Amino acid sequence: MATRTALTIGLARRQSDSPMGQELADAALLAGLCEETTDLNVIDISITGRRNAVASSRRIPLGRVAASPWPVQLAVGRLAYRGADLVHRLDLQLPPSLGPEILTVRDLAPLRFSDEGNFPKHAGRAISRAAAVICPSEFSAGELRSMFEPATVYVIPDALDPVFLKGRSLTRQEREALGLPQRWVLHSGGASIRKNLRLLAQAWPIVHRARPEVGLVLCGPPDPRRTSQFDGMPNVHLMGKVSRSQLVDLVTSSAVVVVPSRYEGYGLPAQEAMASRVPVVAVAAGSLPEVLGPHGSLVEDDTDALADGILRALDGLSADKLADGMAVARGRTIQLMAEAHRDVYRRVARELGLRA
Repeated sequence: MATRTALTIGLARRQSDSPMGQELADAALLAGLCEETTDLNVIDISITGRRNAVASSRRIPLGRVAASPWPVQLAVGRLAYRGADLVHRLDLQLPPSLGPEILTVRDLAPLRFSDEGNFPKHAGRAISRAAAVICPSEFSAGELRSMFEPATVYVIPDALDPVFLKGRSLTRQEREALGLPQRWVLHSGGASIRKNLRLLAQAWPIVHRARPEVGLVLCGPPDPRRTSQFDGMPNVHLMGKVSRSQLVDLVTSSAVVVVPSRYEGYGLPAQEAMASRVPVVAVAAGSLPEVLGPHGSLVEDDTDALADGILRALDGLSADKLADGMAVARGRTIQLMAEAHRDVYRRVARELGLRA
């Protein structure tokens, strides 16, 4: 009798020199999926553009391929994903698979905002022909269904990065070395339009007048849009891009984490703050109400509302609310996320008549 071999899943992900956000989440998923299973063999198909120096198993001129005709993209995908029975493509910028594939679509930001890059030329076609699409939130799944015709959509929330289970409060000496006050409000992330930093810049003077001893700490890759809006404001600290370990300690040490985004496919900064037992103030937009639930402060996309939400959070949220939020966020583990993905792989394999 022939030996039954495991189904090979090719996890196609994008890599860069400085991984952030999505790339870190993709790496966490890979780690969870590679734990031993008897019926699935997950292989890492990491892809990078030719200008990146990062070591990778595949190197492809992604921009040129994305602008190519559909048959050319399929030909590139056939070579890139060789060895996989079923491809799970984690980024629409990567070439499509000639064979069956599952897609992860985190959001449709490029279709909503002019500074979020280009939506891939044939992305709609890829979404419609995919065996299944995975989204991190009901919000992003709803957007996808409203604009395209995916066969099947599954919602699998992003997992918490385990480093946020080990955060520690900065010592006084460490705070002073960084030039930080005793208490601060933290924002971490990009400075694109959807991150809504303009709203935070408008709200901060109101907060500062009421609580001049509290600082505002901003972390993220250097961006002139952030600098122009906040440079010179009282008690504002532009930290630039910080290491992952330093970000964890800054979050853990914060009095409040603010997420003023008007559009998020998931909202990891909110989840990370919840897991660190830090009050979160977020604009009630995109997936943020879904991620926070009743465990944070949701406000309107309005200057006074955001300032009032921050001031109320500085006065303290209930211990029960913070504890419940921490339990929810910490319960979103990599292991649960990986098992949910395995379930999708097995279901799709059965529907397609593959070996699993």
